Amino acid sequence: MTSRMRPRRLLGLAALTSLSLLASQGHADVEVRDFVKALARAQARGKVDAGVALPRAFATPGGDQMSVVIELPAGAAPPSLPLVRIADRFATLIAPEAEIVRLSEAHPDWRMSLGPPRRPLMDKADTWIHARAFREQTGNAGAGVVIGIIDTGVDPGHGDMRNADGTSRIRWTIDFSQSPAELHPELESEYGCTEASKCAIFDNADLDALLANFIEGDEPRDTFGHGTHVASLAAGNGNSQPSAY
Repeated sequence: MTSRMRPRRLLGLAALTSLSLLASQGHADVEVRDFVKALARAQARGKVDAGVALPRAFATPGGDQMSVVIELPAGAAPPSLPLVRIADRFATLIAPEAEIVRLSEAHPDWRMSLGPPRRPLMDKADTWIHARAFREQTGNAGAGVVIGIIDTGVDPGHGDMRNADGTSRIRWTIDFSQSPAELHPELESEYGCTEASKCAIFDNADLDALLANFIEGDEPRDTFGHGTHVASLAAGNGNSQPSAY
C-alpha cells in the first residue's frame, strides 16, 4: 500500500513544481486561490502531504514573504495592509504566505495574482543593445521623437507621463472606452467616433484640464495597467514614485 501511494504523491508534487517553475521563468502568474484550491484537492486525495505550502519559487529572495498583484473591484475599500498602488484599482502586496492566503479567502471577489520575484535588468540592457555606443556615434538620444502606443490605454496622471511642472507629456490620445468627448469633433468624425462605435480624442491641454478639475473618472483611464507600463518603458521620464493607499 505504501509503495503504491508514493508515486502518486510524487506525481502531485511534480505537477505543482512544474507549475511553479513555469511561473518562475516568467511565462505566467498564477491566481493565489487556484494554488490554494489545487493544494487542498491534492491533499484530500493523498497526493500531497498535509501542510505543503505555496511553492517556494514565489518567495522573495532571502525571506519568507511573497509578492502578489491585487485587482480591487470598483468601489472596494483597500484593506488596512501596506498596499502599494501601481495603476488604477491595481496594487501590490508583499506579505507572509499565511497573510496572503487569509486575504484571498476573505475576499473571494478580489483577483490576486501570485508571481515569482522579478528584477529589471536595466543596468544590463544598455550593454546588450549597445545603446550607449549608438548615442556616442550618432549624437541622438531620443529627444524630439514621437512614440505611438497601442495598448490597454494610458494613465495620464502617472508620473512618467507628466512634466516636472505637472503638465501632460501625452500629445494626443484616443480612448476607445468613452463616447466622443466632442473636444475635437473633426478628428473624432474622421476616426469614426460615434455613440455606437465609441472613442474619444484628447490632446495634452485637454488632459491637463481633466486632471485639474477634481472630477474623478472623466479622464482617459488604464484599468488594466499594461498600456501605462509599456508607455513608461518606451517614453517615460523616470519621474514616477510609488504611492501607497
